[in-house]
Amino acid sequence: MPRHQRCLGALDTRHRSVYTVLFLRAAGSSVQHIPIFTYHSLNAPGNTYASNDHVALECDLITLKALGYRVLPLPLLIDRFLENRLDTDSGDPVCAITFDDGVLHDFADFYHPDKGLLKSFARILSEAAESHLPGWEVVPATSFVIASPEARAVLDVACIAGRDQWHDHWWHEATDHHHFDIGNHSWDHLHPALTEYQREPDLAGNFFCIDQPDRAEEQILRAERYLEEKLGSTRSRLFAYPYGHVPDYLRDQFFPAHTEEFRAAIATGGDYFCQASPRWALPRFVCGEHWKSPEEFEAILIEASQRTGPNRSERAPPRHTPLAVRSDTASDVAEDASAQRAGGAPWRRHDDKWSAVATRDGQSATKDPHAGSDPFFVVGCVRSGTTLLRDLLRQHPNLDSPEETHLFRWPHPFGTVDFNHIQEHNETLRAHREIDGVDEKQFLSLLADANSRRDMQDGYAKLFMAAKATRASRWFDKTPQNIYGILLLSAVYPDAKFVHIVRHPLNVVSSLKAGKVMGPHTLQAGINTWLEAVSIAAEFQSAWPHRIYTLTYEDLTTSPEPVLSALFDFLGEAAPSSPFDVRQVHPEKNLHEEQLSDYERAMIREQLAVEMAHYGYV
Repeated sequence: MPRHQRCLGALDTRHRSVYTVLFLRAAGSSVQHIPIFTYHSLNAPGNTYASNDHVALECDLITLKALGYRVLPLPLLIDRFLENRLDTDSGDPVCAITFDDGVLHDFADFYHPDKGLLKSFARILSEAAESHLPGWEVVPATSFVIASPEARAVLDVACIAGRDQWHDHWWHEATDHHHFDIGNHSWDHLHPALTEYQREPDLAGNFFCIDQPDRAEEQILRAERYLEEKLGSTRSRLFAYPYGHVPDYLRDQFFPAHTEEFRAAIATGGDYFCQASPRWALPRFVCGEHWKSPEEFEAILIEASQRTGPNRSERAPPRHTPLAVRSDTASDVAEDASAQRAGGAPWRRHDDKWSAVATRDGQSATKDPHAGSDPFFVVGCVRSGTTLLRDLLRQHPNLDSPEETHLFRWPHPFGTVDFNHIQEHNETLRAHREIDGVDEKQFLSLLADANSRRDMQDGYAKLFMAAKATRASRWFDKTPQNIYGILLLSAVYPDAKFVHIVRHPLNVVSSLKAGKVMGPHTLQAGINTWLEAVSIAAEFQSAWPHRIYTLTYEDLTTSPEPVLSALFDFLGEAAPSSPFDVRQVHPEKNLHEEQLSDYERAMIREQLAVEMAHYGYV
């Protein structure tokens, strides 16, 4: 079954007759009834519409577009509401989209070690935009965020296994460049995972308790001051009640007394926003609560149009034929959506250019003043010692390497929205660029102007070498996950060599399972992570033995000097005259003896017996 399952499917005769009435006949009241839809980016335990708000949002946008809806910014609708103009729009039906809690998944993709890529809400919105379709040039949204940095840090550990996915670094970029508004979702959400509310269970998860001035000051005004400090006048000045709890005190006394700070407050309730809605408790529909399927989402849209009659004698049909009418199956709809995404506008480009020259393989590459011998690439399974090896190689006066680039890790073709979105918004990659001293504007310019992965890789090396003012004439890259793109790497760099490091799978799986550096893996996920990486390397080595050199972590940590000497011979580099600083090198500690059970070790040995024997592991 397609990922969207039934985004629209085939509309039955009853639905088709409804749309004919809605779009072609004058009927009903002139009062606008506007649905405001709410999604939670943390709600993604599964990969179906009902179990993943990201899947639901992607599907719902297709439905909205097919039925002639436009998505307007919530602050714009609030402006019309406050000016008593909500009923003056005689165009297509409209809605608004909001997100609650402010997790980074609202804005940046997340790669889950077991479930794979989780598209961010921002990317789903950008893929739904169509420059040629009036009203869909951009798709705006409002994120209501928890303000307290301390609370977010605790919740990140409690709710996302400490993956640093609940910070505010993305707020400015979202508001400045990505058609987001940021709203107030309280100071700390009175979240039950916070220690102070575990000591006061009557407050935990109960926003009805915010029923007096001092509590409103702590939860609402304090949060608004923080948003003002971070965003200034670009903040939305909208508040969304946690849990949809609307205390009478806040609705009837507090907010009416604070109209300078706030324009409106948003509740839930599963009803439509209209000119008669209470300013300090505007209703919303919540995904998973007020609708749980594409059919229920359609029903909300149908009822909105039934309640909202046209303001002119004849309502125009939708700007293009609904997907539901053109497609007889859910798979057709999903294919239509994929085709729309594939044909979307390219990622935005930047004005400043950088020169390129032709390379031997016919691709465009940056003219690099640091260019010496061909680069090489350190690859392998994660948690296998690639970082230690890179740091030792950096001690060679002729070699230098950035942190990690990941330019060949993912399968998305270079220049696609998928590829660019990961490079622009992945928080780990942005942190690596900061370590490398590469300015973000320079990187975005490089990303916009590069024509190939080699352009990108060479260009990044140039920026890194310039930022570090290094004397090295040869760069190399250490991205262990580039093992998955080694065939493309070898084609793009036909003269490059590869260094493959292997570590005992008991220790690798133990480290992955503990999840100290990346998200915790299950035992089977850890086994497969090691097996897939070494299998790819073995196949590559059988085809091109002269291009890849394999060493083990155990040899490197017990005899670093002779291992490095042999490696330099393979790379064509003279051994440095000064000895290596090996104080960071320690023999393997075999922590699996403490962290894995006898059963788990037996499972690893059973599944990996052949590969372990190949590397001399027992």
